[in-house]
Amino acid sequence: MNEGEVINTQLEDFNKTLSELLAIANDKVKRPSVPTEIAIQEAEDLYAIAKRYEDELTEVGLTTEMIDSLMTRAGVLRVAQSRWRMNYNSFQDPVKDWKDARAEAQELQERLKNTFRYAYRNEERLMTRVREIGLGQNDQDMIQDINDFVTLGLDYPTYLEAVKFDVSELDKIANKSREFARLLADSKAERKLQHDHKDIRDRAFTFLKDVVDETRACAKYVFAEHPAVVKRFLSSYRSRKRRSKEEENNTETKETAKVPSENIPKDNEVKKD
Repeated sequence: MNEGEVINTQLEDFNKTLSELLAIANDKVKRPSVPTEIAIQEAEDLYAIAKRYEDELTEVGLTTEMIDSLMTRAGVLRVAQSRWRMNYNSFQDPVKDWKDARAEAQELQERLKNTFRYAYRNEERLMTRVREIGLGQNDQDMIQDINDFVTLGLDYPTYLEAVKFDVSELDKIANKSREFARLLADSKAERKLQHDHKDIRDRAFTFLKDVVDETRACAKYVFAEHPAVVKRFLSSYRSRKRRSKEEENNTETKETAKVPSENIPKDNEVKKD
């Protein structure tokens, strides 16, 4: 198959498998423990090796279908990873737009709060409403606060006019409040979509890892007396990471073992009993 046909096949496999991915229990979903691209490549490499030793592996319970599914599941993960990555790159704009607008909304909310507290300071009934408006704790509350200030101001404009507040500005603020609400909604929708794509990616990784682990466990059993063969089934990435960690620990141990000469007492400095 050419590259286009491979991509189409992987996409078809992804769509066919989606319901199976969603059926994985939440507590069974695993986040990638290695970079996704490496997990995919190692699964494809594992398929090639497993096919070479297929007779030995299938004698003890691993099926040909499980071995063949390595390529299918690797392709499913590749599609899921691509979808998550493309969405991640595009999802930054709505989140940034709201982040920028949020600072403006906070400043506007604070300005309205100070203005209304001063304008209605001598009207306890109205001051009670002003205090209630300021009780919000989150972004939705902040936007609602702005809208509530607009409503209160339109109902009782004379107090605002008395402190030289331009009441005609309230209509503009109302429009701004609606714009804030739209930007927040877009940001939340993108975050939800981003979470959903990442969840599917993690489920696709779990879907692949289950067969990878079974294949490697079977190989360890079948070739227990042939460590060189077993090594061909294992993760090269993990082996490199493990060696790197061991070398790092050995270096730290050697450094710790070194005692500065100035801390070693001279013979004539050693106290005698």
